[in-house]
Amino acid sequence: MDISSNMLLINRAGLTNALSSPFESPITQGQQAVKFVFDAIDAVRLHRSFVYEEMTGEEIDQEAFAEVKSTLFSLSNKVSNYSYLGSRPERHILSMRLEALSQNSDEQSLSKRLVVHGQTIRLLFFCCDCAVLRSLKGQELSMTRYNEQWQTLMDTVDALTQYRICISSVVQNGLRNPKLLVGRASNLLNKAKRFQDQGFNNQYTLDEAIARLADSMHDLTKGEAISAPLLYLDTSFMSFELIKVYKQIVRDQLNRCKNQQYSGKMPA
Repeated sequence: MDISSNMLLINRAGLTNALSSPFESPITQGQQAVKFVFDAIDAVRLHRSFVYEEMTGEEIDQEAFAEVKSTLFSLSNKVSNYSYLGSRPERHILSMRLEALSQNSDEQSLSKRLVVHGQTIRLLFFCCDCAVLRSLKGQELSMTRYNEQWQTLMDTVDALTQYRICISSVVQNGLRNPKLLVGRASNLLNKAKRFQDQGFNNQYTLDEAIARLADSMHDLTKGEAISAPLLYLDTSFMSFELIKVYKQIVRDQLNRCKNQQYSGKMPA
């Protein structure tokens, strides 16, 4: 499993307890909203891991799976508390998406369920973006830099989702279109490299995830046999590293903004 279920389930009781208040500063409200989003992304990714394992015939911990569904349902009921996530209609849509994941949907294929997970994570990224931009309002330099990183991030997320869905089709139906699979892998590799080339000022990088994907793509291009589950693991690792980098970008941006505001209030 690509996320530690123990960490998520242990912390579930205290998940996003600090609700957004209109009396808090914009930065504080932004940080609270961002924390909520990151908790939700982790829960959705964990749910996706359980779904993939279950639908590919692996045994899963049903009690832990039920806990994740309960977490998603709890999160769906808290969305409205965070005004920085977007307008009321936008938050309502997010709430419905999270609640839908908490319900059983065994009649859907693996590919369709992965599409739903991808759409939900994409929506969460947009909500996070909304919270960050509201927090950075008036700081043009910070917003310009962040917007550049945001666009390349979303390009990579979209490419990752397309590749993951293509792999799920291979899992279910066998390799019928190797050129499409290689094309999706190549597109993801290019997008990930472009995102990496942004030059992040933190300790996290996509180097290892890019190297793993490049190795798999090399084998695919040469026509060597490589199992779909191993390819899927590449996407899980890329997803984990990508989100880890983005979390650090957002936190650094908000902390920098907070420090600038604090410095501006210091007496001369």
